[in-house]
Amino acid sequence: DDDAEVDAYMEEDAREANSVLNAANHLSAQVLKTMAEWSQVDGGKKASTGMILNGALAIHDFLPPSSVSKNPSSKGNPTESTKNDSGTSSSSWISQDVMKRILPNVKLGDYQLIGVNWLALLHGMKCQVEGSKKSNTMNVNGVLADEMGLGKTVQTIAFLAWLKHRHDDDEKLTRTNSSTKESTLSIDSENENKNDKGDNDDDSVVNLIEDDDKNDDDENLASSRRNNTTTTTRRPHIVIVPASVLSNWQREFEKFCPGMIVVKYHGTMKEREEIQDQLSLSLPTKSADATGRASRVRSKRKPLPLDVVLTTFSYFSSEKSTDRSFLRKFHFDYMVIDEAHCLKSAKGMRYRNLNKFKTSHRLLLTGTPVQNSPKELMSLLCFLMPLFSRSSGSNEGDFDDKNKEEHGGESMLQHFVNIESNGKEADSEAAYKKLKHLFAPFVLRRRKVDVLSQLMPPKTRKVEWVPFDDSTRYVYDSIVASHMQRREDKSAAAEQHLFTALRKAANHPLLLRTRHKSVGAIEHLAKQLYHAGYFGRDDTCTVKLVQKELEGFSDFDIHCAALELIEENPCRSDALSRYTLKSEDLFCSPKCKRLSTLLPELLQDGHRILIFSQWTRCLDLLGCLLDHLDLKYLRLDGQTVISERQRLIDEFNEDASIPVFLLSTRAGGMGINLTAADTCILHDLDFNPFNDIQAEDRCHRIGQKKPVSVIKMITEKTVDADIYEMQQRKAKMNAAILDTGSSADASNSVATAGKKKPAKEEKEEINKMLKKTFDRYLHSPAPKDDKIVANSPDILV
Repeated sequence: DDDAEVDAYMEEDAREANSVLNAANHLSAQVLKTMAEWSQVDGGKKASTGMILNGALAIHDFLPPSSVSKNPSSKGNPTESTKNDSGTSSSSWISQDVMKRILPNVKLGDYQLIGVNWLALLHGMKCQVEGSKKSNTMNVNGVLADEMGLGKTVQTIAFLAWLKHRHDDDEKLTRTNSSTKESTLSIDSENENKNDKGDNDDDSVVNLIEDDDKNDDDENLASSRRNNTTTTTRRPHIVIVPASVLSNWQREFEKFCPGMIVVKYHGTMKEREEIQDQLSLSLPTKSADATGRASRVRSKRKPLPLDVVLTTFSYFSSEKSTDRSFLRKFHFDYMVIDEAHCLKSAKGMRYRNLNKFKTSHRLLLTGTPVQNSPKELMSLLCFLMPLFSRSSGSNEGDFDDKNKEEHGGESMLQHFVNIESNGKEADSEAAYKKLKHLFAPFVLRRRKVDVLSQLMPPKTRKVEWVPFDDSTRYVYDSIVASHMQRREDKSAAAEQHLFTALRKAANHPLLLRTRHKSVGAIEHLAKQLYHAGYFGRDDTCTVKLVQKELEGFSDFDIHCAALELIEENPCRSDALSRYTLKSEDLFCSPKCKRLSTLLPELLQDGHRILIFSQWTRCLDLLGCLLDHLDLKYLRLDGQTVISERQRLIDEFNEDASIPVFLLSTRAGGMGINLTAADTCILHDLDFNPFNDIQAEDRCHRIGQKKPVSVIKMITEKTVDADIYEMQQRKAKMNAAILDTGSSADASNSVATAGKKKPAKEEKEEINKMLKKTFDRYLHSPAPKDDKIVANSPDILV
């Protein structure tokens, strides 16, 4: 019957999940065994190079290569390779000498060299789930999840350069062997003649092969090359990065490995068409024009060499894209994705579009692989290897079957994290342990506190709790009171608008509309803006439409509009000056008041400062404050053109006379290097704590010479404080999965998050915060009367 079929299906799922876990454990053992052979006994102590550290491979005490024994007979000889059960030779040790020859302009740190070796190790491995429906043997791919600032970019470039060097040497070896074979045939012929004469000397073949080995530049590299299977066809890689770091990646390729042929695929439509013409010369001949004389001519030429196509996420976020269609003509070797946590949902357009590309291998880079729940990391693993999903096949194929991929491993995850464990701690711990072993072999994560304690200065965090004064508290409470009296609208949209309004009130009341709300004021302002052509002079623009547009304006929006028109024509001052704000109004928020004293104190002590905010209007207000304080500053947000961003970053890093850099949390918090600053101020907190971590690590990264201070500004007894509390919970969850330490609360958080959708989880968090807000209001000693409600600000949609 139906129940029996369902039970059978579930049992089959469970068996497959256990097979996946067994395969993961097997791979972990292989990886750790090889990594253990990369270290030697020194002074009676074993250096631990790799271990499973609560959910990910990690590196602790690491001996420099100079201390590794080079005795070929030693048991842990780093030039030896290990073979996994599939018969594939795993990567031998890649020494600093080898990397110095490949990348003469780079000196990798010890932990970075381990990262390159780990990538090479996975590159030489394959896996298959025993007894599962997945019959194909798959390449093993990984997530380089080092904390931000540890050099994931340089490790990736070094690994790709090593692959290129190894392939080039393999081609030389093939040509040498080919000539050797020809010489052998000739020698054999001569020997036959000699044998007829009674002579027998066949040492020439052996001597030729020995000469080949003797002429190899590096014994370790030769061993590594021999012990890894390689393809005869040289395939390019595709590296996909956020637009904000595209120029930085291009510059790093040019700096670290100028010999690699890297084509940046980005620009206007015309520029991209020209790039396509250039890249077409590197396409395999069968992928060129399918018809016409041109294809017959093209098929005779050899494709031009190409190592890397460097592009951005922009071309993978829409339903259709001619750029994506062109790039799919290539069969890439590695697909490298920077800031890969953006692939946390298998249902997203970007995930599905990228997953359709044919690649031999995939590599994901992210400093924050788990942001909300373990399901996000499972989605990344499904993207890396079909091993973790219900679909079969390998990355060589086309993942266009939505029924197979839409859950992103969610059903598989449920077998390890069962929320129906009735809250039993033992069950939760067992599921948690399974998750750690499942993720471990595919995720390499190092923390700055572990590997850079001697190389980087410390980072300290401080919370600046700022209190409301009576006027700003009045605005905040009036929003709550107004909503409580209009409880008939309980929709999710209404609650979202309420939550957003409360966040704005907690940051700056000018982000709301509390002024010029009368009918007369709106009509007068609308006429002034209409006659001044503020919204353009199109015939379709009317005073009524201007009034409608003004409904969405905040107090600061109105101030900016009036000020702009007065500066354009001073004669408008009489009519519009009433809508402008005085300095005491512009800087009335608790955070601005605190910054007006904090910034001069920091600058007097010689600090340079990054200030982050999620709201561009907040950045505008902060810019007004810096002008008021007569401080030079730069600004970068989502509206800053890509070509301008790197110039601003370079200017701040090189010009010490600029003390402050204003940045939006999302655009300025990803991938950029601002080590000239030593202080990071988070004016407002992101709902996702890892976006804030990304932001603060713009200055706490390799190259930083000073201790770094992170200051979080939080308004007391508001949703601001509730968001901070939620961030602390999420940080504990991330630590429970990937970093050291765990707690019962963190384990329960991991165990119960597996089935939740991110949108649903966010809605539940907002509901909890709103409930706390109402409770705070009802139990506060502040007056609660109709006067507050009557003066409540408009909640802007």
